[in-house]
Amino acid sequence: MTVFSVREACVSVPLRTDSKYSRGVVALLTGSERYPGAGILSASAACSAGAGYCRFWGPAQAQACLLLSHPELVFDDEESLTSVLSRVSCWVVGSGFAGLDASEPRFPLISQLFAQDYQCASSSAVVEAGALRAADSASASASEFASEYVVVDAGALLAFVEARKARKAGTSTEDSAPRFVITPHTGEMARVMTALTSERWTHQQVEEQPRQCAQYVADNLGCVVVLKGNTTYIAAPEEQYELSSPTTWLASAGTGDVLAGILGALIAHNSAKLRDGKVSLATVCATSVLLHSVAGALASRVITPESAVQLLRGDAELDDVAQLGQPLTASTVVDHIAQAYGVLLQARESVSGQE
Repeated sequence: MTVFSVREACVSVPLRTDSKYSRGVVALLTGSERYPGAGILSASAACSAGAGYCRFWGPAQAQACLLLSHPELVFDDEESLTSVLSRVSCWVVGSGFAGLDASEPRFPLISQLFAQDYQCASSSAVVEAGALRAADSASASASEFASEYVVVDAGALLAFVEARKARKAGTSTEDSAPRFVITPHTGEMARVMTALTSERWTHQQVEEQPRQCAQYVADNLGCVVVLKGNTTYIAAPEEQYELSSPTTWLASAGTGDVLAGILGALIAHNSAKLRDGKVSLATVCATSVLLHSVAGALASRVITPESAVQLLRGDAELDDVAQLGQPLTASTVVDHIAQAYGVLLQARESVSGQE
């Protein structure tokens, strides 16, 4: 495992020639009638993390709230999204789903995302919390998509695992660049390991060997694994990172939905570099985790923006600058994403200037 350095962070200032489209289009299929807040949090985070254009297809109550808090969002349904498939740089799918089956209106589109070939050429997709039970092989053609990257979290995990196992049986993934990212916590990782090995795993077993579990899943599914925790392990078939959060206050409901939105925004924003091989998917994921951690540390007042820059530059140790902090909510983390992005920019530029 490699400790991630801020000099690798995939954050940037928009160019004068940039447009909302070149900065990345992210489409979120998140939230449910039972958990509308997950849609609100993931979409709000995506809006705050640098994507140029954010689209949302979710429950009506989530849309009503988001219209007030983020009127810049474009609200979609199946027809409107289907007409712009090739424009979407990244998809965020599944946050707040209790499960996924044919009764879910977004099921056909999600099934197509799961059915894509492994190697990608042009854009990205994030599948997050909730689409757990969808093991359908997706009869609809995935060729309508512009070859997305896909990040899968929480409730979507088992559906993704089963779909990819079926796809892998008939598709060679050797030498293919990973396009799928899964972001489980240890309990969810135990279910993934159980599905892959046919042996019952517990979260305690995963906690005892997080690196090995992350690498096993990455190798077997040909994906990037983001195993979440106070220390987050990121494993790809040929790349590994380890990031420790400066705050433990992030152990709070909804912060995973926030991370999903950040991932969607940063993958969308970096989609051109991903296509050209200038940056790896694992590096973008590590940047997303770092941004999420810094936003959480700022929200909980464990560190200040100034001390955050010092930490990221390596000019200070956490014990020297950290405060006890205070409780946070996922919403307050969202409120600090933009500031955290600026901190990462400042720290990276100052480190680069010393080289």
